[in-house]
Amino acid sequence: MIEVVNTFQNEETVWILAYVFDGRTGSPANATAITVTLSDPDGAAKVTAQPMTQYNDETGEYEYFYNLPVGAKAGWWRGLVKVVAGEGPLAKTTIGTFGFRLK
Repeated sequence: MIEVVNTFQNEETVWILAYVFDGRTGSPANATAITVTLSDPDGAAKVTAQPMTQYNDETGEYEYFYNLPVGAKAGWWRGLVKVVAGEGPLAKTTIGTFGFRLK
């Protein structure tokens, strides 16, 4: 079981973890690209389409660490994980959203 932490403070590190799997088989997806985008409560982009690192290839887990700077804007931050499988016109894209609160 993974505990979901969604409240942070300035200078903490936010661990963004994405599970990427084939919905039909339940096995890890063969993704071509996995990126994360992160915006502060005002909608200002803080991370734009940065690649996520494979954390566990057997379970399809990918991670990204974001260090909240001193003076970061308090409130609800929004994020988006974009997964692309395949290339060219046959590529399939899946988007997942998430959020966390900064005190």
